[in-house]
Amino acid sequence: MTNSIKAGSNKAMEDKAFPNKGELYHLYAARDKLGTATLISDSNIVYKTHVFEELIHESGDITIVAGADYELKGNQTSYVTAKLPYSKQLYSKTVDLIQMSCNPNSNNIHGEFIGLWKVSGKGTEVVKKALEELAQRKDFAQLTFSDFFNYINLIHPVAVKYTMGSWIDTETYTKIQKDGGKND
Repeated sequence: MTNSIKAGSNKAMEDKAFPNKGELYHLYAARDKLGTATLISDSNIVYKTHVFEELIHESGDITIVAGADYELKGNQTSYVTAKLPYSKQLYSKTVDLIQMSCNPNSNNIHGEFIGLWKVSGKGTEVVKKALEELAQRKDFAQLTFSDFFNYINLIHPVAVKYTMGSWIDTETYTKIQKDGGKND
């Protein structure tokens, strides 16, 4: 995840002094900016607007978005296992997170965490408390979002909202724009 946090409608906080503090450090540094309804996003991903709209209207306290059309990429990705795999029957619904893992095992993967999630209501306090507790660990700088959401899931349910083909990483997006949409 990129080392920046949106704080306010158009502001991004970036910590250039500590670029290698791990995935959770920048979220921890911006924890006081989390409001009663906050969208959190990886700044290296471009999303279609309907993904934001659907997420904003979710009623869960903590909801993550998982791409159901994932590709196995090794241990640099957070893979999601949920109570149910993606299905059209889940249209506009969420399912409970079972676990997240950076170790791909295609037998139990239902999607890929795309770096977009929302906290609201009680979820905001749960996330802040979890960050405070995890920051006390000696291995905090090595913890991943998989570790973070698994920890939260022990104390509060995490909902999974599936999406298909509604996001792309900025590197691929830039390449598409540069190539004028032509395929290689």
